Amino acid sequence: MTIGRAARILDPDISQKISFCFAPLSLFVKDCTNAAHCMFNLHYADPFLQYAVIRDLSVCMLSNSHGNRIESGFELPTGFQPFVTGAARPIMQRNNAKKQVTIQRRFCGPPDSGNGGYVCGLVAGYLAGETEVTLRRPPPLETPLDVRVVEGDRVHLLDRIDLVAEGRLCPVESKVPFRPSFEQARLAAEMYAGFRHHFYPTCFVCGPARAPKDGLRIFAGTLPDSEAVASPWIPHRSLVDETGRVKNEFIWAALDCPGYFAVNKGRHRYMLLGRMAAAVYRRPRAADRCVVAAWHLHSEGRKHFAASALLSENGHLLGCARATWIEVVAPDAAAPGQEDN
Repeated sequence: MTIGRAARILDPDISQKISFCFAPLSLFVKDCTNAAHCMFNLHYADPFLQYAVIRDLSVCMLSNSHGNRIESGFELPTGFQPFVTGAARPIMQRNNAKKQVTIQRRFCGPPDSGNGGYVCGLVAGYLAGETEVTLRRPPPLETPLDVRVVEGDRVHLLDRIDLVAEGRLCPVESKVPFRPSFEQARLAAEMYAGFRHHFYPTCFVCGPARAPKDGLRIFAGTLPDSEAVASPWIPHRSLVDETGRVKNEFIWAALDCPGYFAVNKGRHRYMLLGRMAAAVYRRPRAADRCVVAAWHLHSEGRKHFAASALLSENGHLLGCARATWIEVVAPDAAAPGQEDN
């Protein structure tokens, strides 16, 4: 039972009395037959509530109509391990403030549509926890798009009546077999295939035509004696929120394009991102030295599956993703041999 549902059971009008700055948590309510009021007013410096904070929240206090306090513990999500063990824990994220979003031209993939990872990250921001997002059509730029959250565990991104993307809560495997150092990633980036041929050189994430401080300039090149690709990444301050940490949608973006180069090593196949699932465990700060690594999982016909990871300079896992890339016929304007991905 989520906090929101528990509150409505206790008091149908409680929606006007609750101040949330965090995502719904599992809640075990004890002996609350006569409870009439459920007031939650928890505040944290980081609006993206992390499990490290949840761990320290051991008791939720409820008040019934007689003024008696009812203590109610909460249940940690399945698979959670305390921070002191060094285990990764997903950040619970939700953005209910905006029900309409506009993808700025700066965040393009192809020149006329949004970068897939960035858009997936925007959609994921409306759900609490690890999320899988499926892209149904190219996300238009500079166009107001409606966001509809369905039953708290699904979200639709709409261009009027057309479905652009849909997200759902979904666990993400965090196994990372490749953890290159920052120096190894720097050397790999010098071998970036996109320097020689790129379908979309102005891509926000991986386009070599984007200027520093404008694009992410994540150039994932092949690691020696490895099936993985990697790139260094030092986030610019324009990517952070008021807490000084990189926004989740930019972390999703960083985890996106390296997967394309992992499944496309040595070839110039035209592919589009079809689906992406990601978990963000810790958001880096501006100017942090990070590493993005990606590797090919397997292929099924025109579908190619990749995994990626965002690492700190010390090799700690900050986030991970799984992606499905669909091989399609390149449009005439971006046929191989021209300088455009």
